[in-house]
Amino acid sequence: MSSRKKLRRRKNWKPMTTGDRVFEVMNYILLTAITLICFYPLLHILLASVSNPTALMAHSGLLLKPLGFTLDGYKLVFKDNSLLVGYKNTIIYVGLGTLVNMVMTIMGAFVLSRKDLYFKNFIMILITITMFFGGGLIPWFLLILNP
Repeated sequence: MSSRKKLRRRKNWKPMTTGDRVFEVMNYILLTAITLICFYPLLHILLASVSNPTALMAHSGLLLKPLGFTLDGYKLVFKDNSLLVGYKNTIIYVGLGTLVNMVMTIMGAFVLSRKDLYFKNFIMILITITMFFGGGLIPWFLLILNP
């Protein structure tokens, strides 16, 4: 016997049959097609954004390469400062919102983990109710009830 250890096979391991191989190949083909269908709109937007607008308006069919490469659209967009201000505000809101939510959740979880906390069950019921019934559920129900 060689010095190499033999690989241990699983107890119920069986070699792949021809049907299994066909199924696996068809799975790969189908999932690749679905991936391409999902990613083409993103590619189209990217290529259209760097294409010549006049050539793009005259073009019909699939767009697989830029039509007259130009960055004029990006220059026009970034010339206005309000886009950068919007991104800055978004980053600040997301960062601070995540930080505040994490701090409050950690503090609440710590307090609710104590066994001797008064009204623990009542507080847990209130938190659970807010998880099941969102803020818009009752107004939506009233809107559906009385159109």
